[in-house]
This record gives sequence, C-alpha cells and structure tokens, in this order.
Amino acid sequence: PREKSTVDNSMGGKQSVAVPALGLSGSGKSLLFSTMIGKPFDGKYPGIHGESYKLQQQHTVEILPLGVKKAVMLASNHLRNRTNFVFVVDSTDPKGMVDVSQLIDMFFTDERSDIDISTCTVLVYTTKQDKESAVAPEEVAKSVGFDGERLVPKKLVVQGTSMVTLKEDGEKGWADAFG
Repeated sequence: PREKSTVDNSMGGKQSVAVPALGLSGSGKSLLFSTMIGKPFDGKYPGIHGESYKLQQQHTVEILPLGVKKAVMLASNHLRNRTNFVFVVDSTDPKGMVDVSQLIDMFFTDERSDIDISTCTVLVYTTKQDKESAVAPEEVAKSVGFDGERLVPKKLVVQGTSMVTLKEDGEKGWADAFG
C-alpha cells in the first residue's frame, strides 16, 4: 500500500501522514507513543501490534513489530513507497541493536527493497536512557546502521528517552523530525 496521505482543506491544506514505528518486542514502542498522547501507563504493555496513535492533526503513527523473517517480509511490503520511518531501539540491549541493524539492512539495502534511504526522514528513539547500562543515543543510531556512511537518510533525528522524560523527549523528537 502507498503511504497514507490526504489533504484536509479545513486544516489549511495540511497533509495527514501515517508514519510506521518499528522496533523489537519490549523496546518501548507502545509506552512511548501512548505517553505522548497522554494515555495513562498502568503497568506492562502486552506488546501492541498494529496499533495506531493520532499524534498531531497531520500525523498518525502505526506501531509495527519487528522480529521473525516472516514479519520482516510482511512489514517490508507494508513499507513500500514510505518516506518517513521511526525506529524504537532499547538502548540497554546490545543483541537487540544487532537484530535491528540486520532488519534495517533488509529494509534499505536488500536487492528486493525499493526504498531509497536518501529520500527518507528517519527518527530513531533510543529508549531506557535512564538505565545505567544505556548506550548514548548517537552510538545506538550508529550501531543500527545510521552511521553517516552505510545508511544516509535525507534527514536523521536521534532522540534519547527515559521513563522520566518520555513525553517531552518523544514530542521533541517527533517535532524535530516531522514538525
């Protein structure tokens, strides 16, 4: 499917764009986006897949899981013709960063992929920055492939988040990337 895009003339001609948010299970996708819209957090999220959140009048984020190859192929079909991407990466999970790096390679460099990274805006949220074992946001972005050499998007925004500053950091990263 093509990127969802509709013009709403009552909003001064602003486009409504659905942005896929991808991350491994447990990376903090659901918590991040539900917090950004003011939905109360009352414990562990069950790993919401396919959930959509209306973030601003012109943006919706679609939560997509990453993981097994079958899901990768389904997701890559869903991602065709997209130019905006969000990756949510647990900054305390080195193995997860390797897995995300391999999946990102599949999306952007696989011969079957038709996504041109140089035309894309990419927002990388690095979650759990309040943990002692957290890797700095810029290092997380490099470790998953956005190192300025291998994968170079048109625009890259890297935003660290923690349980303490989740809403503010999430909104800042979103505004910097897509605002």
